[in-house]
Amino acid sequence: MIPSLWPEPHLRFKARVLFSTLASQKAGDVFDKDKQHSLRRSVCKGWRNKAWHGRLMAFLQVLSLGKTTIEVPLARGVWFSLAARPIESQLPSQRSCRTPWRRDVEEQDDSTLGAARLGMSSERVGKQMEVIYVPEPDLAFGHRQVSDHPKDGLFLYGPHNGPVRSKEISVGVLGTKEGLTYFRVGPSGLVVSSPFPQRQDGQGASASLVQFPWHRGSIWPDAGSGEFVERTIDLDALDEATRTVNQHEAVRKAVDLFVREIERFDRNEERRVDIWIFVLPEIVFERCKPLARRIGLELNPGEFAKSQRDKTDIPLFAGVIDQTDEEIFDDVPDFHRQVKARLLRLGHTSQLVRETTLAPEAFLNKAGYPKRRLQEPASVAWNLSTGLYYKTQPDPPWKLAAVRPGVCYIGLVFKLIPNDEATRLLRGTDVSE
Repeated sequence: MIPSLWPEPHLRFKARVLFSTLASQKAGDVFDKDKQHSLRRSVCKGWRNKAWHGRLMAFLQVLSLGKTTIEVPLARGVWFSLAARPIESQLPSQRSCRTPWRRDVEEQDDSTLGAARLGMSSERVGKQMEVIYVPEPDLAFGHRQVSDHPKDGLFLYGPHNGPVRSKEISVGVLGTKEGLTYFRVGPSGLVVSSPFPQRQDGQGASASLVQFPWHRGSIWPDAGSGEFVERTIDLDALDEATRTVNQHEAVRKAVDLFVREIERFDRNEERRVDIWIFVLPEIVFERCKPLARRIGLELNPGEFAKSQRDKTDIPLFAGVIDQTDEEIFDDVPDFHRQVKARLLRLGHTSQLVRETTLAPEAFLNKAGYPKRRLQEPASVAWNLSTGLYYKTQPDPPWKLAAVRPGVCYIGLVFKLIPNDEATRLLRGTDVSE
């Protein structure tokens, strides 16, 4: 209990969550402050307002010894009483609640303080907030047919303005030796059968969700009769690059291992690749992103110190000292972002996919379950096929149906630049064509 004089004299109850050991069904020793802090952040983060309210009311119940007041000693023989129930208030504006506020299991005892409802019933709705429902727009597909769901429309009618025969595309794949094996087996397994799990209520699912024909001309472009263009990335070299002590330098080295294979192919081969697919091992995902911590990993020295995040500021020697190597600090250390930027300059499109996505059964934890929780195979096939279709075909697979002639519809996207927080980017895209 803390006395305070502002904004008016009052006493403040300040509750703290304490964690202790359990000995013979009784509280034992209290953990040290560092352990307490860690437990508060991990255990209490899932408590919502309702849970906090119940626990605080239980705390006041214990503090008042089951009485309606809390007796606070001021001096010998001098006490003053506080009401055990705090002042309750209701906001003047709230959403209507059609069902009464459900009480938690621990608050079902009528003798517990705070077990009563807090006025959230439908009889006391106050000023209501109106919810405006915007229906999904209809989409146009092949044969001038319309559907509100992309999967249903593509399954039944095919892509919008789709050619009679799918455009044959050339696919290049980059990955480790194991990653290339996963790619050869993974997509073919999804093509054969991509089952969608049945609903628990026995209603089943729509036809387009049960067996999604992702490899057919309706959505999956023909990759041609020849083999994929394959380029193998040395896993040991990739591991060595991602262990570089400076995060920016480590990401740049990892990107170079992949992009240089594409540059070498462009110089030496006449065949044109429409899209490059990067099959990435987990070390790239774990070590080559801005918030990668790389804890417990033995790091190797590089050209830059671990703490360097920006170019060296030497205005007096600008143009005299070559700082080309420090261009790695112009962007955030993000493998995905840097690969996309490098390939744009080379005139290539790309698709990044993790090895654990193609072969989740090859990466199991100690309990024998996949390390990553993935969507069902039908959704994985859908995501891969639609992404490749958008990036390789001249027209998108569907368009807005109710588009008025002579009217331009623009979709706006607001974006923050990762390495320049002061800059805001507004991008408009014509969605009517």
